[in-house]
Amino acid sequence: MKLGLKLLQERAKVGSFWLPYIGNLPETYTVPIFFAGEDIKNLQYAPLLYQVTIGGPDLVEGRLLVALRVLLSNDIETVQGYDFRVLKSLSAEAPLGVANEVAVFRTIIALCVIALGHFPTKIMDDESLLKQGVSVSTELALQFRMQKKSLIIEVMRDLTKRVKFLLSKETSTA
Repeated sequence: MKLGLKLLQERAKVGSFWLPYIGNLPETYTVPIFFAGEDIKNLQYAPLLYQVTIGGPDLVEGRLLVALRVLLSNDIETVQGYDFRVLKSLSAEAPLGVANEVAVFRTIIALCVIALGHFPTKIMDDESLLKQGVSVSTELALQFRMQKKSLIIEVMRDLTKRVKFLLSKETSTA
């Protein structure tokens, strides 16, 4: 459902990067059940991404942030003093302290590394497959898989910058 809505949004967007691929999609069916087995395999990605959202409008889903902030906190009384909305917000500046926030971000980065490890190929492998000339549906599946990997990598970069910023801020105040 989300993918279908995203495709409709991209189709309506002027100059969309995905427009050439969307134009190649068949109009007679819309579900991957009709794809060949190899194409289905190319669509697979880390199970973690079925459970929580990483990337998009919210860099990290709020439920994951709350869970990690609470689990990694040493002070349950401080946790109880915060509203759920604050704890689920990435824009909240280290609500439970810098050490907790750094631990949370490092944990999410580690989860991203695990998620990348669940893909059957690296981005360079996918690019190589695309250069070999594949069916339209395989090309679309490979592009989708490459975008998912790129999104995970961008999340890792963003969180790494946040960790460095928090650590530099902590060092300068110490």
